[in-house]
Amino acid sequence: MVFKQRAFFGDPALEEDPQGSADLESRVAGMLAGVQGLEASEIDVVASGTTITLSGFVASLEEIERAAEAARAVEGVTAVDNRLTTPDRDSATAERDRKV
Repeated sequence: MVFKQRAFFGDPALEEDPQGSADLESRVAGMLAGVQGLEASEIDVVASGTTITLSGFVASLEEIERAAEAARAVEGVTAVDNRLTTPDRDSATAERDRKV
């Protein structure tokens, strides 16, 4: 029997690590819950590899920054895609700020 290397359209298959992603999400969510001055109950945390995506609503621009800083501080996080917004910010402003 001959075994071939897994591939997707000729490219090596991506290794999925759902347990690792779940662990990273859990650690980031735990970190956010412990940050003073941050109401994290409306923040969704999703890990894709070592990149964390934060989405949802917080009360202020300062809380958006606190959340991103806290997520970056978790061991294993290499990038943070911060999609958090405040109720009074429109989505176009949030998208522009995210790209800066």
